[in-house]
Amino acid sequence: MRVSRLNEEKLDRVRIAESKVRIAEKRFKEALIELERLLKESNEKRKVTKLDSSQPWSNNLSYLKELLKVSIEVTDIEFTEENVKKLGTYIQSPIEEVYLGKIGKETQFDKINRKKGSRRDIDRRLLLDAIPKVIKNPAFIIETKYFQNENRHLYFKSAIVKNKKYILMFVVSLQDTSKPKLISFQNVDDIYKKIKEGDFVLFEDGRKTRVKLQKATSNL
Repeated sequence: MRVSRLNEEKLDRVRIAESKVRIAEKRFKEALIELERLLKESNEKRKVTKLDSSQPWSNNLSYLKELLKVSIEVTDIEFTEENVKKLGTYIQSPIEEVYLGKIGKETQFDKINRKKGSRRDIDRRLLLDAIPKVIKNPAFIIETKYFQNENRHLYFKSAIVKNKKYILMFVVSLQDTSKPKLISFQNVDDIYKKIKEGDFVLFEDGRKTRVKLQKATSNL
């Protein structure tokens, strides 16, 4: 009998210990859930929801990258001189009228046809439909003097071309201030490298602005 009682007491102690372990595990899981909730809430508060010149470069870059999550669909338009002419001589952007006509002796058709693309770059002849869409409704526009100290506006937009997503950059030269000219457009792999020398954001998320960007101090 004595042995039986001792065994019962041991079992009781085991049951109590197991119960305490279950309670501790439950409280630990509850604490983890609460910690995750607090972290999520903290991250939401820290998340940049607008451009701010007082913010570090990385914060504003993160915000601009968010704008590129919305893509346009690019329709496949046959690359012909006639279809290039249908684009017109000017396209009105949110901040300026962009000239598409001749630059020197070269027409847009000549320019696009001369540099068709490479292993890394998209064939620009596939982007006729993107030209008016990006110029009229970019994700954001940046002003820069990075290229040979020449004022340029860089238009950025994500696009789906033949079922593949690209980030497109259209370059508008302000060398002749009376006639902003579209001089180049391409896909970009590393957006950081393309905009790290930007001076101001002139347009973003459907609205004009003029937010000075802090210079990047290191690569992200």
